[in-house]
Amino acid sequence: MKKYLYALFFLNLILFSIPGFAEDDTFMEKTINKTKRDFFTIGGLGLGGAALGLSTLAFVDDPKANLKNVAIGGAVGIILGVGIVAISHATEGNMYYESNKLDPKEFDTSERISWHKRQVEKNILVIKSDLPPLTYDIQF
Repeated sequence: MKKYLYALFFLNLILFSIPGFAEDDTFMEKTINKTKRDFFTIGGLGLGGAALGLSTLAFVDDPKANLKNVAIGGAVGIILGVGIVAISHATEGNMYYESNKLDPKEFDTSERISWHKRQVEKNILVIKSDLPPLTYDIQF
């Protein structure tokens, strides 16, 4: 019983504390909407593939022996869905460049490296300078 109470406590802690850390609701909404879209794309293509596999049963002599066509069609649909989702996520960067009118050719490797260096100096090195130095004190 105690384990269940601990599990319930941690589940509550996780579920209700995450929205408190969110910076912007629109970011969370966009993430949730993208996840739903991806899930429905994969699931829809899986169901479509299964339906296509099911339609092949009408053209065989022994449909019971060929029920694997439904599973194969569903699997092919899921694989296609994952491929489509992967391509859409891989090309999101291109949409970012197009929407902000950035030319990727102008933002070449040396400019990216200098930009990253400035970001590290501005954000990360400031944090490290505030921390006390780490020292080891070993005594025997």
